Amino acid sequence: MLRASVIITTWNRRELLQKVVEVLANQTIPASEYEVIVCDSSSTDGTKDAILTLAACYNNVRYLSVALNNPAVKRNEGIRAVKANIIIFLDDDVIPDKHFVESHVTAHEAGTGIVCFGQVRYPEEWIKQSNYFRYRDSRHLGPSRPDISQNDLPPSMLGAGNLSFKRSEIVSQVGCFSEEFIRYGGEDAELGYRMAAAGLKLVYLPEALGLHYEYESSIRRYYRKLYLCSRDSAPVLYRLAPESVHATKVRYLERIYADSSARTIVPRLVVRICTHPWAVWLVIRCLERMDRLHFLYFPSAYRYLTAVATVAGIRDRSRTSEPSKSDDWWSE
Repeated sequence: MLRASVIITTWNRRELLQKVVEVLANQTIPASEYEVIVCDSSSTDGTKDAILTLAACYNNVRYLSVALNNPAVKRNEGIRAVKANIIIFLDDDVIPDKHFVESHVTAHEAGTGIVCFGQVRYPEEWIKQSNYFRYRDSRHLGPSRPDISQNDLPPSMLGAGNLSFKRSEIVSQVGCFSEEFIRYGGEDAELGYRMAAAGLKLVYLPEALGLHYEYESSIRRYYRKLYLCSRDSAPVLYRLAPESVHATKVRYLERIYADSSARTIVPRLVVRICTHPWAVWLVIRCLERMDRLHFLYFPSAYRYLTAVATVAGIRDRSRTSEPSKSDDWWSE
């Protein structure tokens, strides 16, 4: 009997995906007790052939073709295809520890009504060599986030890159990922709010470790990712989970939620003054040049870019109701 099903959604990341699957196929629990399902959408880099080759070597690996290249749709197709009750999600660029599957399984077999967030970190050598990855790593759950109680995790922190739950407790009570999200971001947080509303306990599971090898990432791409998330995904999240807008200071920037008091007008005015394209370009250029100088680390500069990207997304969203169009959504 299978104890767990691991779902990986992917698109055009064959080389890294192969490493992820190979590590997953060699865990501390017997391969006969769990399965690995790779959900792909006609990748053009040979992903299908690579996974089918691995499936011939490892009996617990399966390839699933999904017509629509959408993260929520692929995750839902994976949920429908699983054979086990415990479902574990892992991103295609997160290489897990050898105890990864066992950690998730042990947590769920020991209790009920829980949703587990595994620990995601960037490789230590990346953090030492890059201020950008140092900042990105600092935003993850764990010791770097003393502002978030590990005993009272907010739904907004839920991420499908390292996540597990029991199908019997989720699908019937909460439902699957909302397929109204057509781009990166928001679909996992929205599910998190539904899980919390259903009375499920959100649990941090640091022993379920995965290293995030986000090779395509850069300061510029990070800015664009935040912009696209603000522009295309945030409106869907706020509509489906209105309480989410009050979880962060973004409520002071969103026109449809912010009131007219000084506490909202002043922050919006300051942000607007600071969002001139030349100022953004200058900050990005400076951060790029200082990236390998560990003593020149300014987290506030990255937070500034986050605010600017959010404002840019809000502005562009107000000009048209059509979402951005791009075939490169996965790597954004």
